[in-house]
Amino acid sequence: MDITPLDHKLQSIEKERTKEIAPSYRVAELDTSFGNNGRLMLKLGDRPGGPAKSIVRCHSETHLYLASFQGFAAPDYPVSGIAKFNDKGELESSFGDGGSKEFRFGYSDGYCMIDGIYETANGDIFVWGVYSPSTQPIYIVSKLLSDGAADPSFGKDGHCHLNQLLAPDIPELFSVGPMTVVVHSDNTVTCAIRTKSSPQVSYIVRLTSLGVLDNSFQNGGKLEIVTGGHAGLSGVVGTTQSEYILAFGTSRTDSKIAGFIKMLDRRGETVRSFGEDGVAYISSGVLTTLSDVDVDINMQKFTAVGYVYVEKLLRYSSMIMRFNIDGIPDKTFNNGEPAIYSFGSKLLDFWAATSSRISTATPSTDQILCIGNAEDQTPDGERWNMIGRFLASGKPDDSFGGDLHFCTLDENTSVSSATSANSFVVTGDNQILCAARYNNQAAIIALKV
Repeated sequence: MDITPLDHKLQSIEKERTKEIAPSYRVAELDTSFGNNGRLMLKLGDRPGGPAKSIVRCHSETHLYLASFQGFAAPDYPVSGIAKFNDKGELESSFGDGGSKEFRFGYSDGYCMIDGIYETANGDIFVWGVYSPSTQPIYIVSKLLSDGAADPSFGKDGHCHLNQLLAPDIPELFSVGPMTVVVHSDNTVTCAIRTKSSPQVSYIVRLTSLGVLDNSFQNGGKLEIVTGGHAGLSGVVGTTQSEYILAFGTSRTDSKIAGFIKMLDRRGETVRSFGEDGVAYISSGVLTTLSDVDVDINMQKFTAVGYVYVEKLLRYSSMIMRFNIDGIPDKTFNNGEPAIYSFGSKLLDFWAATSSRISTATPSTDQILCIGNAEDQTPDGERWNMIGRFLASGKPDDSFGGDLHFCTLDENTSVSSATSANSFVVTGDNQILCAARYNNQAAIIALKV
């Protein structure tokens, strides 16, 4: 595998990597036309929240956005919030309490965290995440009406508890990173989950629009994911409004750990014409892990990002690879191979989230945007965000990142890309909105990208 160099100083294991590497990157520029000098701060009433976790564009009105964020009812009592705002960075006062509302998955106490949020064309809102009492975490999908009230027609009083729904067949659920969900055009819901057992087992779960298991999908609404080895499912994404989904994660065998992407149809059947007998693999040495998969809006290609273990560097480096929609590597992007870059940390560099800016008329001008992290993971170690803009050829766009190819954020700002694939949205020709933390408070930041 050809390891594409970022800089010879960053690729050298003979020289000590220091904290001074991170500030050498160009700092991404804020779009000051959004909010207050490029930022919209989120809070619950007079209580600051932090950090923002996910952001999506609304489907009922495309100039509006929804974001989830963490808030605090007391210093050690975190709750979650939902905010609605417009493309100018102004809260929608008609939603909740002045543009935001507290959200607890129907509970009055305990820890809760929203992993993702989605708004349908008629204004209904789906929210999913984890509620953690003192016992085992409970994974929940909720449905809200356009005014933010729970939809009583979905699940139990608007909430579907996956733990209870799947027991006793799947007694203990577990999630590495955020729970991922696809909401289809008919309001059916597809979820990616793992068991807590050892070894872990991965499942795709399909819910009807009423929040119960969809018996038309495989084994009573459940499908175990098998890829020829032990499969650790990372997530699911939709490829069209209703017909197909891509399940992605990590396949483990005795000899290697490879990233996999599998296409399933409406009934949960493997689409054998995709990739190699229904599965596309990304293998680079002994370990490849996928964080996110994004399908282009024109449905012609998709991008996979994550990280690989680079043996000659004894560390993990970021990875991005592009495919045609049939699961065959895109030869126009880095010759159909993963593009691997180091950011300069001592242990782990990775892309966590990706999205594309597509030109239907001129595909050669397509841009692929990524957000990720560099992590030292030592007691006094550093962590900093990285933002990349790739050309259709697979090369970094140096007009954005300069000599070091990529940008970072100012020292007071961080994006929740380490835990959420929905951490940013592409809004136009030169802007992305990111779910972030600024000065330890929840914020939406607008970047010129």
